[in-house]
Amino acid sequence: MDVGQSTVHEHDIKYIDKGSGEIKDIFVPICSSENIGKDMCIDEKQIGEDFYSIISNRKTGKLAFVANTTKGSELYEATLTINQQLSQIKVINRDFASCYRNFCNRVMPDTAQVGDKFHVIKLLLDAGQSVRIRLKRDIDTKKRIAFQEFKNQEKREKMLVKRQEKNIRNDNLFTRKK
Repeated sequence: MDVGQSTVHEHDIKYIDKGSGEIKDIFVPICSSENIGKDMCIDEKQIGEDFYSIISNRKTGKLAFVANTTKGSELYEATLTINQQLSQIKVINRDFASCYRNFCNRVMPDTAQVGDKFHVIKLLLDAGQSVRIRLKRDIDTKKRIAFQEFKNQEKREKMLVKRQEKNIRNDNLFTRKK
């Protein structure tokens, strides 16, 4: 447990994992429903060795919620006291993590979910990179085939020249004997 987590916060919860029955402390250092607006964002942040989910107001920049979990079910339990306010959000900006998609679908079903620009740009760059690699591979394959065909044609031409030279020599031998 980090030094920052040694204090008990007003909104901390004990979460019981339904699968394992394990009891886990979810630390919620910030839970401010007054900072919730119509345009919010949710993302994770690593602090020390722990990952935190952060819900912030995109207009004011103020933090509305911080909890040391990135699991959708744990987030749901940790936000129960502010779920009414969260359901008023019109747009939530988030990364493409399934835990945040599931959390937003459950808590804010009518909210428009928008992929954050970093992850959208990363997906576009990755897609462009995969197309570039595929095209380069195709071009390299065509070059290799063309080169092999050239070499084969070169071999055929050399063999034809050798045959013609042999035929000329044979013709010369034949004509000399007469």
